[in-house]
Amino acid sequence: MRPRLALPSVSTLHKNLSIPVCCKIRLLPKLEDTIKLALVLQNAGCQVLAVHGRTRESNSRGPADWAAIRQIKEALSIPVVANGGVDELEDVERCLNETKADAVMVAYPALLNPRFFGGGEKADGVELLHEYLSYVERYPAQSKTIKSHARKLLKPMWGKHKDLREQLEAWDERDQAIASVVLRIAQELKYRIDNGIEVDLKPPEAELEEGDGYALFGPQADDDY
Repeated sequence: MRPRLALPSVSTLHKNLSIPVCCKIRLLPKLEDTIKLALVLQNAGCQVLAVHGRTRESNSRGPADWAAIRQIKEALSIPVVANGGVDELEDVERCLNETKADAVMVAYPALLNPRFFGGGEKADGVELLHEYLSYVERYPAQSKTIKSHARKLLKPMWGKHKDLREQLEAWDERDQAIASVVLRIAQELKYRIDNGIEVDLKPPEAELEEGDGYALFGPQADDDY
């Protein structure tokens, strides 16, 4: 965040809107600087502040710093929403207890499992994908959006079937047939898993170089949320 740009915007919105102004920040490298930023945003008119418990440099890797969120909460008089480190529904209460935040925000875990807030056992990714594609039939989506959701819903299932993920990644997002391609790949994935079929991508003669396929299988493709 660039305070010189953000703060006038927050102030202007607060003065001209009849609804609360909500902001979201990440932790800065120094906690004291994060607290200062949070206070300045509050004074500028921010009425709800969401705090992601990692720095920009961490790029969503590693544990979220809930203790830091708690200190920010203690410094403010406005509601604080904790973000980061909540992977299962059971984590929500623990996060609230440790951060003393007023609410919890999740993004990526709910993309992996749209039934996140329902609790219970996670639904099969292929089953979820079938349900998603049924909605796409009624409410058409862009091909790249379909591909993105398929990537996330199937992520826990890829395992030793990354050749199928490679097929998904290689498919042209401009192709309007992407939904049928996604469904075919998902069905093949489920068939392999149900029948104990594993595929090793490494050729027997030589190991693949470490960088091979990283653009396809690396974490940056999925962890932008």
